[in-house]
This record gives sequence, structure tokens and C-alpha cells, in this order.
Amino acid sequence: MSEFKGSVHFELTIPEPWPPREDIYFYKGSFEGSSVKVLLRSDATLEFSCSKNDSSCSLRTPVIQMPNLASLSVAFSWGGTNGSTVAINGLLFKENSVFNEPVDIRSRNHKPTRLRDQLDVKPLIDLPVEEERLIGSVYEMQEKILRQDRNSLLGASANLRLILLDRNPLLHKVNKLHRCKVRFPVVLSAPSNIKIRTAFSFKNLAPLFAADSEMHELKLDQFLSTPVVCGEDQKFTVKDVIDVCANSKGGVHFGDPKPGSQSEICQLDRFYQPALIDASLHALGNFSWCVIQALNPLVQKICER
Repeated sequence: MSEFKGSVHFELTIPEPWPPREDIYFYKGSFEGSSVKVLLRSDATLEFSCSKNDSSCSLRTPVIQMPNLASLSVAFSWGGTNGSTVAINGLLFKENSVFNEPVDIRSRNHKPTRLRDQLDVKPLIDLPVEEERLIGSVYEMQEKILRQDRNSLLGASANLRLILLDRNPLLHKVNKLHRCKVRFPVVLSAPSNIKIRTAFSFKNLAPLFAADSEMHELKLDQFLSTPVVCGEDQKFTVKDVIDVCANSKGGVHFGDPKPGSQSEICQLDRFYQPALIDASLHALGNFSWCVIQALNPLVQKICER
């Protein structure tokens, strides 16, 4: 029997309102046969649990106040000599930790990224078909990622493929005339200093708050090659995620995943479900906001012509 021991590292984007009106299972995952869950509770606590065969453990935090809906970087470890521990934004909780007062967790910085600002323009009538399609696709994508359900996110992957990955991407086709400098704003956080074996991690490129030093503007090829979902020894990029969601999971086509990144991501998706949805779809719903912000200047230029 394998040892009941492991760790996962992931990010949570806290839903509004906090605390939730009712208990919400917000994460389900698996590590070497261990089932891991995170429960957001209506009493403003978080409960982490892990089980495998006849072994189980759980850790419940004290009441947590989040006045600015912080994005949480979480490391959960269980088993071993230290028992269960949870690190949230660098604050460590142990099984027997005692907190007499609510714990205040804020984003490390209070500056809004504005990466999730919604696109709001009035397109002109009788635009060239490519420009009309680009603007329509961006709006469709925005509506879909706001819904956050599986079918909507798969639909958003089709928009992303059309705009960024087709043989003649719609972005390039439209921008030949306008020559707009398209840059993808992302947040690249500093690496975690938590020294644990990490089974899974998710990179949120569009959190609500971030430091200036973490904000970067990437060219298209840099953006597409940015890792967003990681297994224990794997890193999958924005391009990998769009590809598998659009071309294998049903965004555009249903089909057996190809050997390589497609099959590896599908395997990862079976075990890790942040926000109770496939890891790849969860990542896609987040980095799509970076695409919307990148295309906003081009869309504005078209509509103000």
C-alpha cells in the first residue's frame, strides 16, 4: 500500500460574495490515489480534506476575512511527520493552530489589475466581414467566460482558436490594415518559496489585484507559450490548452486526444478540477480575459474609424 502522503499547489479566485451564502465545494483533485477536496464554508472558513482507502485527514481554517476578494495561492500537504498543513498566501495553518481572532487575508497589493474589465463598444454598421467577425467573436467569448459552465467555456475555446491559432488567424487578418500594437497583459507572479512536492498547479494570468512588478505585456508568441497548467513534471501552455479544448474536448471538434500535450492534459483533467471544472477549462476561462484586454485597442480603433 502506498504511503498516505502528498501535496498540491493551486490558486483559487474567490467568488463573490465572501463568505458564500452556502457551502461550496470549490476544488476536487487526486494525488496518487488520494482524493483531495476544498470546501468554502458559509461561516467564512475553508476546509481542506484528503482521503485514501481507510485513511483520511482534514484541516479547517479559522474565520477568514477577505475585504478585497484576494486571489489565493494555496499549498495543501498531508501525511508525514508534520501532519496536515495549509499555506495560504504565505500564511501557514497547521492541524492544531489556534487563532482567537479572524484572520485577515488580503491581496499582497491593493492595486486592481483591471484585467477583468468587460469590453464595451458600439460597433459600426457595415464593417468588413473580417472585422465584424473579430468583434463578434470577442463579445461572444466574453459572454461565455462570464457564465463559466463547461459548454460556454468550450465555446470560448472555439473563439480563441479562430482569433489566435487558425492557419491564418483572424487577429492577423484584421490587423494587417490597422497595424495596431497588440500586447497581452498578464500577471506573472514570483515563484512560490514553498518547498513541497507539487502534484498540480494552476497559473492565474488575470487576477483581480497584483503588484506593478508582476504585470507584463507579452507578444502573441510569448503569450501562447506561457505555462498555465502544470502537472508534477509537466507544463502546459496557453496554446496547449486552447488546442485541446477546441480540437479534442468539443469546442470545435470531438476526437481522441493526440499523443503528447492533448492526451496529457486530458489525463490531468480527470484528476484536477479547480472550481469543479476541468483544469484546462478553468485556465482557459481565466486567460481569456488577457485576450480581451489585448484586443480591446484594436476593437476600439475599428469602431472609432
